[in-house]
Amino acid sequence: MLMTALIAHHFLLNDVEGTKNIGLKKLLTTTQQITALLPQIATFLYSIVILNDF
Repeated sequence: MLMTALIAHHFLLNDVEGTKNIGLKKLLTTTQQITALLPQIATFLYSIVILNDF
């Protein structure tokens, strides 16, 4: 839900600023960055769950 909102926000922001092409490139870049961070985010959340479980 949050990821979709972030991507939509970036896309709309760039769509207003300039051409749709630039907005689409930014959208793809943002999606790739978020996707690259997913394993780190998952590991972080998992470690919190494990630490709180004792």
